[in-house]
Amino acid sequence: MEIEAYAHATEDPDRVKAAIENILPERFKGNVVYIREKLEGHYGNPIIIYRVNVENASEEFLLSLLERMSWEDKVSLRRSLDRHIGRHKILYLRFDKQEAYLGRLRTGYSDPICVRLKLKPHVFKKLPSLLEPEGG
Repeated sequence: MEIEAYAHATEDPDRVKAAIENILPERFKGNVVYIREKLEGHYGNPIIIYRVNVENASEEFLLSLLERMSWEDKVSLRRSLDRHIGRHKILYLRFDKQEAYLGRLRTGYSDPICVRLKLKPHVFKKLPSLLEPEGG
């Protein structure tokens, strides 16, 4: 599992880290290592990339995300699932950074927190059923 988010010059880097923390399942909060990379934007503005990698946690992380996602976001994901799956059974998701900072999990595509989950074959196989509404 890998999470990545950018802290632009206009953002507080601690808030970006807090937004990432809010996406993590409870048992990982405060227990992950942030990889911090400093870049320079097109106009010389500072950009910080935060990355978090966790081994062997994709199924737990996926289930945690799905529990907290809105019904609308799950329906949208289910309808466009083929666009979210890359090579090697990697699920790509993007979450709204501002909403995550506020403790809400919403999909978003403008300046998002990017999540990549390498799914084991048995999890990948049951992914469509995990996105079904309760009760079938």
